[in-house]
Amino acid sequence: MKESKKQKIIYIENVEWNYIKARPQYIAENLSKDFDITVYSPYSYKLGKRNFKVDGSCDVKFVKKLPFEGRFPLIARLNQLYKKYYFKCRIKNDIPIVYVTYPEAYEFIPETYDGIVIYDCMDDMLEFDMSAQSRMLVQRLEKALYKRADVVFVSSENLKRKLFDRYSIKEDCYLVRNGYDGNIADVPLISTQKNKNFEVCYFGTISSWFDFDVIKKSLNAIPNLEYKFIGPIEKMITPYQHERIHYIQPVPHDELQHMTSDADAYILPFKVNDLIEAVDPVKFYEYINFSKNIISVYYDEISRFEDFVYFYKDTNQYINVIKKLMQDNTPKYSQEKRLKFLGESTWDNRAQMMSSVIVKELNTGAKRNIEVGAEQ
Repeated sequence: MKESKKQKIIYIENVEWNYIKARPQYIAENLSKDFDITVYSPYSYKLGKRNFKVDGSCDVKFVKKLPFEGRFPLIARLNQLYKKYYFKCRIKNDIPIVYVTYPEAYEFIPETYDGIVIYDCMDDMLEFDMSAQSRMLVQRLEKALYKRADVVFVSSENLKRKLFDRYSIKEDCYLVRNGYDGNIADVPLISTQKNKNFEVCYFGTISSWFDFDVIKKSLNAIPNLEYKFIGPIEKMITPYQHERIHYIQPVPHDELQHMTSDADAYILPFKVNDLIEAVDPVKFYEYINFSKNIISVYYDEISRFEDFVYFYKDTNQYINVIKKLMQDNTPKYSQEKRLKFLGESTWDNRAQMMSSVIVKELNTGAKRNIEVGAEQ
């Protein structure tokens, strides 16, 4: 598109822009090549605007809210009411596209809005830890959003199947997997340091799905094994403490390769549950870019990574993989295979897929008259 003809998008996401860089930020930045995007991100009183950075031409605005909404349902409801008013003043019919990334944003879209609504479903939202009452609310809102949306994007095959089973098949539902930033990293040298522990690294959020049991047992079984975990630890988690585990606060994304340069392997130590089984891990793309061996728990959605990843199904298999790599840590995949995969998996490629769908929707003007929230 020519710059002067960029269509406007109001882009509503639920991850603080400078918390940890993930799909919402990358997609917004890359879609801004084709669209005039204003991103509305929740404001974090803890983070403020520290490390604030935008790679792209999208305009990021922070929506402030009352603190402690996770502790007090009344505050959460007040914040939701405020955001309904906030967006009602901004979402007008002269805005052709509203793009949302979570079910609660359905309440922000005025009933009178007649533009295109896009829902980018990145996770199975109903499987996050929440009260039964909250889960009922999220399901009601997601169902209404799914029916109201002109286009639905999903990040995994399993997630697409779940939505179809839950809310019925939708023609305009497109699989757009996750990716990486497109900056192919230099290939690191295999560590040849003597008297060095075998260092295994993970970067990303540590939450309820993180399997500390396999970490603990592997440390007990292998005396020269150590871990480096980089990223935020959610408040409800009490991380396992050990002298050979090093916890590091989140760092800017472009510093991750340097921070993990001494690592011998990367891991994805998740507990396999209904939430995880629908995840296409962003970390896999970044791990492959950093060109070191990868160890991950197995589940069906990620079986397509078998050429790049050492999978395990139980603790003994995990320990055996580490012992094998301690003897020979040559990367499992060739550089030719790595470069081919990376060339096909950039966030820019993903955004171009989305852009073509959005442009088609704009050109056809196909609109479905769906009674909001009605039962099928």
